[in-house]
Amino acid sequence: MAEDSFTQRGGITVADAFYRLEATWPFASIRVEESQLIIRAPFKQWIIPKESIRRLGKRGLLFRTGLDIQHSIDAYSRIIVFWAGRFARLKVELENRGYELDF
Repeated sequence: MAEDSFTQRGGITVADAFYRLEATWPFASIRVEESQLIIRAPFKQWIIPKESIRRLGKRGLLFRTGLDIQHSIDAYSRIIVFWAGRFARLKVELENRGYELDF
């Protein structure tokens, strides 16, 4: 049985047409709970309930791998990518908590 939550440090890209935030490791974190994802960066936090997640995909860029979080929350930027240092571990923890991954 999985613990109540799992937290991992990493980087983040958050963007839309008029806004872009980049934070590199270790200035962002993701907390995986059974009912929601909580992503933190300096001065900002995104809480994404499981039912608001449309797709969890994998994004690669040079030597890093990210979790591409597509969601239905209008108040949040359309692009949210958490760059995980240990992506395989993050994948296992998401699966253990019932998240569907599209990769």
